[in-house]
Order: sequence, then C-alpha cells, then structure tokens
Amino acid sequence: MFAQLETDLHALLDGAVPGVTLHGTLDPLPEIGQSGTRPIFLRTEWGGAPITARTTDAAQVEQRFAVSLYVAGARASESDRTAALAGLTEILRRLIGWQPTGEHSQVEFDAGAPPDEFGGVWRYSINITIPSVTLRVQPQE
Repeated sequence: MFAQLETDLHALLDGAVPGVTLHGTLDPLPEIGQSGTRPIFLRTEWGGAPITARTTDAAQVEQRFAVSLYVAGARASESDRTAALAGLTEILRRLIGWQPTGEHSQVEFDAGAPPDEFGGVWRYSINITIPSVTLRVQPQE
C-alpha cells in the first residue's frame, strides 16, 4: 500500500546527507552505537493511512511518513554533527513543494515530535502527510 510512495520518497532523499545510508520502513536498522559503523543513518518510516472519505469500492486516505535522522551522540565526530545539521536542512528543502507522482497533492508537514534519545542515539524527525491517496477495492470473483 505504501511501497511506491516510500520508493519515491527514497529517490527524493537519496544523497541528502552525503555518505549516510537511507533505510526504509521494513529494513533492519544498523547498530550505530557499535564501533566500526558510521554513527549516523537516515530512515523513512510509514506511519499509517487514516481514511478521510470512502465509498463502497474505494477509500481516500492520507499516507503518513516520518523522515528521521539518527545520530549516535557519543560516537559522532564534529564533522558527523555538522553533516547531520546540514542534512536536516537539505531534507526539509527537498520535501518543501514535493509532489509525489500520480494523483497526489503536495506533502503537508505535521507537528513533529521533539528530538528524542534512547541509549545515546538521538532521533530528529520530520513528519509528513501525503494527502488524497485513493485505494480501490478489487472485486472478488
């Protein structure tokens, strides 16, 4: 249901934070707190699809995603932190005005969660909604 939109989102965000790996909703997450791995990664995560209208054979939904940059604070160098800050700006720049292919409207920005930390890894998220996605039911035979 969300796979094509997430693929389009990945194409948009590819290279937004140079040298940082981009992961999707179903991808395993790297252990950035361990030595030998880069202390930064970027992830898109599907956040649901609330129905805004429906008929007997279709539903109008909003696809929600979080675009999150993770930084292992204790392991991140000054250049990693600089890349993270510049990357957040670049991610936002790319998302503003983005209109996925097809029948979709421009993305809307949702109230973001404040940065949070767990086990020394900080998460900085930008939450978006892609409105007006039509899902059709296939007739059963």
